[in-house]
This record gives sequence, structure tokens and C-alpha cells, in this order.
Amino acid sequence: MGKRQVKSESDLKEIRLPEDGELFGRVLKILGGEYVMVKCTDGITRRGRIRGKLKRRVWIRDNDIVIIAPWDFKGDVMGDIVWRFTLPQVEWLKEKSHVPRDFSRGAPLRSGGQIVMDGLSAPRNFGDRLPEDGELFGRVLESLDGEHIMVKCTDGITKRGRIRGKLKRRVWIRDNDIVIIAPWDFKGDVMGDIVWRFTRPQVEWLKKEHFIPWDF
Repeated sequence: MGKRQVKSESDLKEIRLPEDGELFGRVLKILGGEYVMVKCTDGITRRGRIRGKLKRRVWIRDNDIVIIAPWDFKGDVMGDIVWRFTLPQVEWLKEKSHVPRDFSRGAPLRSGGQIVMDGLSAPRNFGDRLPEDGELFGRVLESLDGEHIMVKCTDGITKRGRIRGKLKRRVWIRDNDIVIIAPWDFKGDVMGDIVWRFTRPQVEWLKKEHFIPWDF
């Protein structure tokens, strides 16, 4: 569909509509850096990466309406933010039935240490921790010794994970736990550092929000 001139609206100069494979989305939460959580019009919540050109040009906030382009790989959980609509543009989208009237409502709330997103609550002390650049979700296959475990990662590769000192002192990691692993710069295809371990309620939330498969 591309860009369109909106000649009937004095407040709108140029508006961008989703192209093939792209979706409208509502920003649920700013994750930090260049990432946001986005509820998409296909019902899936994705982690959106703000493209460099857009990041330098506009300020993205909670409840903003955006266009997200799901990745070819992991497109059900990740995508690029390619456009952000202004408030007058959002009103125009609603008038033209491009997005539902209530699509920009339902801001994420914090109550008692919980993140509330469209009726789904992230578990207490969730810590807003999701994989950063280069990091992966993984499932612990077995413990090897005091600080090493075998981990099946979401890229399909089994890696040997080293539990970082701070994490090692703070939590107990067991078989089938879901973790975040940061592959090493050297031998990253077989080795990595374990930087986070999720609790069971947190894992259920990750599955409901489609960050990891239900059978992971």
C-alpha cells in the first residue's frame, strides 16, 4: 500500500500504511535501548526493534500506534518497527476503519510489582528481562558440574552454558529450566554464558505472549 497523501486532513501531510506482511501494532511497553513490546492486529504480542532511521527521527512511547514488519526468522515473536503514527493520524486510521476504535486503549499498568498487559500479568519480580542483541532463550537439558549446563537454544543449537557467578549465587538452576544464554564471541556456536533463569510463572507468561513455543 505504501505512503498516501491525505488531502482532506490539514493536520496530516503523509501517512504510511502497512505493506505486504506488515501489521499495525500498539506499543505496550518500552523495554529499553531500541526495543518495545507491541500488541499486533493479528493478536500476537511481539518484541519490536526500532530501526535506526526511525529511532533518530521520532520518540516512541507507550500506547503509540506503529507499523511492525515481522522478521522472516522468528516472525511470530520479533519484528522491526518501521513507522510511528501521530495522534491526528491515529484518529484518521480509526475513522477509515484501518484500526479498531479501542485499539489505542489499555495502557500497560504497574500494580504491586506486576506488569499488566491486556489482562495478562507478568509474574512478580519479572525484572523486564528478555533476550538482548545476540542472546537466546534456552532450555536446560542437563547439569554437567558446578557451573556448566547443556542448553537447547531457540536457534536449534545445543550449547554448553556457563552460569555466571552472580546468578550462580542467587538462583538454583535445574533440568528443563528456561534461561537466557549469551553466546560467546569466540566459539559462540557451542559455548555461552547463562545470564538469567525464569521461574515457572514467568515461563507460562512467556508462552502466553508467544516468546517461546508452548512445547519448548
